[in-house]
Amino acid sequence: MNGYELRLQMWRSADAFLQNRYKHQKEQYEAGLIPERPEFPTYAEVSAYALQMREFIHDKGEAND
Repeated sequence: MNGYELRLQMWRSADAFLQNRYKHQKEQYEAGLIPERPEFPTYAEVSAYALQMREFIHDKGEAND
């Protein structure tokens, strides 16, 4: 897998995760379990989550506290 394919895979994973979370929260909202209606994930949110995944993967396990 080259770099482009890896980034695309991270994007797809981030998008799928956020959409699944949205669907779950929407079901909870419709059942009256949560008070606020969820918002569909934006491009910016998917990009931020994909970047967070990339940073986690590239982390070498060093304590940066």
